[in-house]
Amino acid sequence: MNMLQEKLNFLLNKYDISSDVQIIDCQNAVIDGKAVQLLPWRSERRFAELKKLVESGTLNGLSTMRITHIAHKGADLFELFFREADICETIMGSALTEIFAVSNGDTALNVLAKNQDGCVCTFELAATLSDGAEPIDKHEIIACSGIACDRVVDTQVPQSSVYVLGEKNTEQYTDVDMELFGLDIGQCAAVRNCFEMAKTGEDTEKIVFHLNQVVEAAKKSISEIENVILSKAI
Repeated sequence: MNMLQEKLNFLLNKYDISSDVQIIDCQNAVIDGKAVQLLPWRSERRFAELKKLVESGTLNGLSTMRITHIAHKGADLFELFFREADICETIMGSALTEIFAVSNGDTALNVLAKNQDGCVCTFELAATLSDGAEPIDKHEIIACSGIACDRVVDTQVPQSSVYVLGEKNTEQYTDVDMELFGLDIGQCAAVRNCFEMAKTGEDTEKIVFHLNQVVEAAKKSISEIENVILSKAI
């Protein structure tokens, strides 16, 4: 049994969830015999906190959301956009309705979008890091009442909880979930997302369909060099 399944089983047993769940990897699972696509980023604490700031009204008069994500060379930029579009819609609580995109082959993708509430959302995506490098991403919300960001302003890059400085190298550790101790941030998010889907019965099929439409709109915008209006938002 892999560690993801072991940790998931722990949560299912602890909270008495009777669903039959197999987590295949950080993107896919089978719940009660049905294959489902996970959206693990939705369960990351930093995004949940940004969403709370919006929903509670702490951030009011929303204007813009700026997203940057730099991945390793060869990464699929449209897969990155799929992820970031969902993060944007989830945090802002509003679906993207208009897309304009430009790309530089397989290394860069820039998207300018507008959501149902009229807010501007920008996406700066790149696949330029060397193999093995940790992805760099940042999510910033600009509102009348202030600015919120999921990264420490002084660094603009992900930080670890513990650094062990050795003679030859530095080891880094980040444990973010007491119940899922030993998993990294992405694995914790995947297990939590799978658990929540089993607990609530949520189906991501319609969400995934909508996000695929958003991605296709970006591709169409690139090929036709014009704004693309999404016909229907969820």
